[in-house]
Amino acid sequence: MSDSEGAAAASSHPTTGGKSIETVQAQQNRLQGERKPYKSWRKKYRKMRVKFDAVLEENKTLFKQEHKLEGTAKRLREELE
Repeated sequence: MSDSEGAAAASSHPTTGGKSIETVQAQQNRLQGERKPYKSWRKKYRKMRVKFDAVLEENKTLFKQEHKLEGTAKRLREELE
């Protein structure tokens, strides 16, 4: 087998299972256009709820801490007078 026969044999073989890369990419692009995007509303709102609950808990602890500090500051002002 010479170099010219090897080059001819290599170019005659199909790529990627009988399909060229261009046709595979074209099919994927076409399928992407036809498919509706997957949306999981349950997952989305569960994530939002978890984040909301975490922020709410942080807000509650900060509120309690603020009121506790205000009471301490008020008591200290009264003691110093």
